Amino acid sequence: MLDQARVEAAEKEAEQATDIAGRLAPWLPLWADGDEETRSAALSALADSRSRGDAVTKVFVEAACDPLPAARCQAMWWFGDEEDRGVGTAAFEALTAGLRDVDACVRAAAAQGLRFSDPAAIEPLLVALRDTEADVRSNVVIALKDFDLPVPSIFEALIRVFHHDLDLEVRENALHALAYLDGTQALDVLRLAARAEDLRLRLAAAMALGDSRSLPEAHRLELVSLMLADTDGEVRERAVRSLAPLFDEQPGAASLPLLAAIGDGEAIEPLIRTLDRREPYVRRRIVWALSFFTSTRVMPVLTGSLSDPAPDVACTAAKALLETLTPAQVRALLSRVPLLRRLPAPARELLRREREYELEEGDGSSGPRCQRLVRLGATEYE
Repeated sequence: MLDQARVEAAEKEAEQATDIAGRLAPWLPLWADGDEETRSAALSALADSRSRGDAVTKVFVEAACDPLPAARCQAMWWFGDEEDRGVGTAAFEALTAGLRDVDACVRAAAAQGLRFSDPAAIEPLLVALRDTEADVRSNVVIALKDFDLPVPSIFEALIRVFHHDLDLEVRENALHALAYLDGTQALDVLRLAARAEDLRLRLAAAMALGDSRSLPEAHRLELVSLMLADTDGEVRERAVRSLAPLFDEQPGAASLPLLAAIGDGEAIEPLIRTLDRREPYVRRRIVWALSFFTSTRVMPVLTGSLSDPAPDVACTAAKALLETLTPAQVRALLSRVPLLRRLPAPARELLRREREYELEEGDGSSGPRCQRLVRLGATEYE
């Protein structure tokens, strides 16, 4: 049984000590005690004190081999403390040995502790991906991600985990790790997850897309388009927010297209004011952002952008109008021959070719019944 009086006396003595040896001394007799609760209290107190040094390390090396699983687990957490990542051979050996412990909690703590440590831990962690416990495998995946190294064996292992692991959380973590480490390597699994029946997996794909640092713009937009067809509003919103990296090069304007994409009308006027003061690639993105609104204030701006000297801007404006207007309105736009003659060829061809079936079959009815809050492509959502 825990002797609370001895613990309190040790705490008081340790607080009064001025060096590591003095802070450690009161706990050593309790650590050597035969009572499990007393020994556990001593170990916890040492961990909480954040004392460092060879003598303290020696205690936790002993604890890593202790018969009591709680003591071994506490040792794993201590060795894995952020200040002690890769501190030395003793810590590394204790943590890698902990991956093979008979107790799942110890193995999970060891995997967690190996994050950011010596890359030599990668091989034992890859072996631990076959652990029978999902919590262990999940921590292993997170640790592999945090090494942030382009190691082929890591990518191969994470892809296998995504396809074959039976635990959904482990698969989610593998998806995040792949997208973070290399968006191009993760492209196929992101596509698969974005089409999954399970909502959690689709949401994980949208969140992972936001964490991806190296995915080319074309692939990012492809995935966002796919996710914006999702029936779940949170998936669509996360997908829109994942576009932030496309605007990182525009100081002060990065949030405006994202505000537009989630239907925030406050973005309209700042976007319009910014349009004529930006280079073509930025104008194209501003026009794209404005296309999220059906406001009467926006329509003249989009129509005016059809005459933009940059073909990409004019094409984006044409697409936006074609996706926003009703068939009758598109027909009326096409009837404006003077305007049509002024258009750059790419925009003119878009206006002529796209939505031909709408012009042939359109009945001039009013536009979509629902208000467009989040849209990319020709799909509209409430």
